[in-house]
Amino acid sequence: MTAKFYIRNAEVSSIDAQFIIDAFDSTLPHLAAAGNIGQAGFAERIEDMVAKSESFYKTGTGHPIIVFIAEVEDDQGTVSASTTARLARRVDVNGKALVSVSFAIVLDERFKNHVGAALEKGNFVFLQYLVTDHRGIGKHRGAGNALIESSKPYASDHGRRTVWVDCWDGGDGLLVK
Repeated sequence: MTAKFYIRNAEVSSIDAQFIIDAFDSTLPHLAAAGNIGQAGFAERIEDMVAKSESFYKTGTGHPIIVFIAEVEDDQGTVSASTTARLARRVDVNGKALVSVSFAIVLDERFKNHVGAALEKGNFVFLQYLVTDHRGIGKHRGAGNALIESSKPYASDHGRRTVWVDCWDGGDGLLVK
């Protein structure tokens, strides 16, 4: 059964930047086990990226980037001293305990590398990163889809018609397929 996901914008005042760094790092053993050793963790400039996202979300001005966080209800109760204690947990304004399981970084009409078809058509957002925390609590199935779906209204609200998605093409190429 797919979990119910709560999608929100990343915040500087929260634990979001550290969650993003930890989620990137959590993918490394999984990628290495699958023979994809060329991809590295992503830790630099995360706090700046989250700050730009929060500012753009709140003001509609500045650097056009948005960082979405997918969360699920935390039914495990009190955080224990185990490895799950490092997961990004928070309590929302309604007192609901939530744990972060995935994130997405979306850019307006900008790529880290030029992709001809998208640049020719224009009018798009670029879903640059979509990462699920592999330390997760086992309720992350469907988080990627929930984040992709949340990027569609964001794109539409900003006058964009298309969502382009990036994926790493190294290793055995299975992710691209």
